[in-house]
Amino acid sequence: MLAIEGKVNTAVCYATVIEDEAIEQIRRMCDHDFTAGSKIRIMPDVHAGKGCTIGTTMTITDKVVPGMVGVDIGCGMETVRIAQREIDSEKLDRYDSVAEVLKHGTLSVGFIGLAETLVALTGKHHGEREESYQNLGLEIVGYMRKRMDDESKKTGLNFTLLATPAEGLSGRFVRIDQKKFGKIPGVTDREYYTNSFHVPVYYPISAFEKIKKEAPFHALTNAGHISYVELDGDVCKNLEAFEAIIRYMKEAGVGYGSVNHPVDRDPVCGYTGIIGDECPCCHRHEDGRPFERIRRITGYLVGTMDRWNNAKKAEEADRVKHDTASNMEHLS
Repeated sequence: MLAIEGKVNTAVCYATVIEDEAIEQIRRMCDHDFTAGSKIRIMPDVHAGKGCTIGTTMTITDKVVPGMVGVDIGCGMETVRIAQREIDSEKLDRYDSVAEVLKHGTLSVGFIGLAETLVALTGKHHGEREESYQNLGLEIVGYMRKRMDDESKKTGLNFTLLATPAEGLSGRFVRIDQKKFGKIPGVTDREYYTNSFHVPVYYPISAFEKIKKEAPFHALTNAGHISYVELDGDVCKNLEAFEAIIRYMKEAGVGYGSVNHPVDRDPVCGYTGIIGDECPCCHRHEDGRPFERIRRITGYLVGTMDRWNNAKKAEEADRVKHDTASNMEHLS
């Protein structure tokens, strides 16, 4: 274990080999007053992230830190005692068995495009029509989960179902299907397939209704899942709405949820906030040196959008903001 001390608190890390960037990020976090009195434990899969390191856990009970919500996608660490047998990976032959190692890991099967599947089968996706969501959508994903459970019982291996984030796959698969089937409205007519069980990013829906429709799929996807809502503006200026969303996610049964909001930075003057065509601080435009625009690509905040592939850039351009003004009582 490694102790990383800041001005206010000390984090205990369960890894001894950590990149310098991650150590510095943890140390800066421990300098902040919101960490006072909390137990901070950093998991062994630690690496640098946006807002905080991946693998950060903390016992905060009376505060909300928006910048640290949703930097990981349901990842976890499992400690198991394997059979008393050593496997020297450097001496492995191509025909040597690694069964003793595999049976302690997870074998995940993922899926994308539930929304497009429902359009192909019923004419509407689960964001548009309640029957699709309640019946066929859950039946499809439930069947896949049962298939994984049955295979686990049969083989003794850990087969699990993953709500795939699909950074590159969503674009590759739709290109293959476009060549084979052409552009089918609502199915193959965009540059990407919708991630896992998500309501399509372009469909106008309230934050609370989106959570309500996606939450039941979390219980079926035991290898990992995420649901997120897109907000317009700085969430720190509307903490009441932010807290209401987080609490509703919990009550609805969301295993891993996140709140997306734009984070822009001017690399010239250092201003961080919402930037349109002009920096609110120094009033310069993007001519010559562009603004840095950080957006969530899937489960991770991955930095500026210039590194995204074309499919994910198209998806981001289609994203609509989710209204938070709806009365939650109407959703019960």
